[in-house]
Amino acid sequence: MKILVVSKIIPRPDFSSGDNRFLGILNLLASKHEVTFCIPNYQPWLKPEICKIYIAHIESLNIKFLPLNVGWFEKVIKTEKFDIGFFEFFWVAEQYMVTFIKHQKNAVVVVDSVDLHFAREETQYKLGQISRNKIWRTKIRELAVYNLADITIAVSDHDRDRILNKKKTGNVLLISNVVPTVSRSKIDRGPSLLFVGCFAWTPNVDGMLWFVNDIWPLIIREKNDAQLFIVGSNPTKEIKNLCSFQGVHVIGHVYETLPYLNLASISVAPLRYGGGMKGKVNEALAHGLPVVTTSIGAQGFNAQNGCEMFISDQPEDFANAVLKLLNDPVLQYKVGLAGQKLNEELCSPVVIEKSLDKLVGVCRDLQDKHISYKRGIDIWKVKALNFLQGNIWRLFD
Repeated sequence: MKILVVSKIIPRPDFSSGDNRFLGILNLLASKHEVTFCIPNYQPWLKPEICKIYIAHIESLNIKFLPLNVGWFEKVIKTEKFDIGFFEFFWVAEQYMVTFIKHQKNAVVVVDSVDLHFAREETQYKLGQISRNKIWRTKIRELAVYNLADITIAVSDHDRDRILNKKKTGNVLLISNVVPTVSRSKIDRGPSLLFVGCFAWTPNVDGMLWFVNDIWPLIIREKNDAQLFIVGSNPTKEIKNLCSFQGVHVIGHVYETLPYLNLASISVAPLRYGGGMKGKVNEALAHGLPVVTTSIGAQGFNAQNGCEMFISDQPEDFANAVLKLLNDPVLQYKVGLAGQKLNEELCSPVVIEKSLDKLVGVCRDLQDKHISYKRGIDIWKVKALNFLQGNIWRLFD
């Protein structure tokens, strides 16, 4: 099938797990289908030589990458026929899916939620960090897009169930992160903890500030030689300042996380709000590294506390889980292997390939129905979506 993928930015897998997942999905789709990648209104914030590196990687996956010049999106949808329009994030679909539908009346529209934005904001609201009005603005916009789409993709069963509860029409399919299993290296690991995350994503900033301020002192008090390595792009000033704490090392961006995964005894994911399935947790589990996280970080895994991972929302409980693992290498290994097995059952390339085959199968069925009755455009939905896109702020300010 011919698939047009529409995104807002060039995927950079070394900067975020979301981009890693996105490229994993594109790679699997391109192995069986004709995939074209388009950024309709690219903002040139990356240096040209850096752009070329990431674009070359995408093209190496047998994906056609359209020029970044403005106008190519409109040109390609007017001159070529596509079977599927695949939009990454609801806010990208909000801008471009209406135009796509107008010119590709028999194509199936797929929106990848990546994570359920309004659900993430609901958990952030409970911490007093945003207003209730912001949640409602996001919720109205997000659900309007999902209800216009033929298929919505959810990353976790938690997100899928929330969308199904609100989505009036269409299908909601589960496609998780794509994470291959890596054999756990048998090397001597000291009492070292690892956090991996892009700090342009605010839950990571909040989580590490909470961890280092409220949990880390409890660990250091019992394990004076413990070390914490904070790895991830775009560390804020607050994150960089965490180096002032005993045993804390802020590494910043790295091209390969493997050396740090091999060094650490435990991976921590102290997230207090968020949505979707957390790539940092997937990555650690895939490498056989035991994970200590929160109920937010464990979303989508259906893991048993103390079996495949440790799950704690209170500082003392979180610290005790870390200390329990640090003091018991056998337990580290046991929990690491159990988590690795769980991750393989949920997120291995073989599993995700089957999910994508199911997605394409549903698209074929929908396309046949579209062709049989010559699907027109729901004009009222289009007008409503355009109105919301430009005027939603007026409803709350």
